[in-house]
Amino acid sequence: GSHIFNHPLDFHFFGTSLEDWPKLHLQVMKLDIAGRAETLSYGALALPSSPGHDELVCRTWTPMHPSRVDEARATLAGGQPGFLTGPRAEILSGRLPEERTRMVTKTSGCVRIMVDTIFRNASAHNILLPKPGAKGPRG
Repeated sequence: GSHIFNHPLDFHFFGTSLEDWPKLHLQVMKLDIAGRAETLSYGALALPSSPGHDELVCRTWTPMHPSRVDEARATLAGGQPGFLTGPRAEILSGRLPEERTRMVTKTSGCVRIMVDTIFRNASAHNILLPKPGAKGPRG
């Protein structure tokens, strides 16, 4: 199904270079029948590196249980999906590729995010941006 979360988010990132460009880490959750928060899936994507309007698509994934019996039990009994094998932020940012490649996961859909990106003081930090009105990849 499709669920709409229509709430503006405002965040500020301060940096002096494009190294370690910010990423958005997603954790899709739901409330179970008892009102407890349950994680359904995870995803991560880099934020736009040029100003303007973008529709981002983040593919999400769910860790699976290490054994088929545990996975079947969780599926049939409505239990939690598998677990992350390391710190969430480190796995989602790609800083632990060996952990991520050892995990068994399944795809669990996409999250669409519309963002408007504004850059301030980029030229002061030698970050080159397209000139206003110039035709670029969005144009």
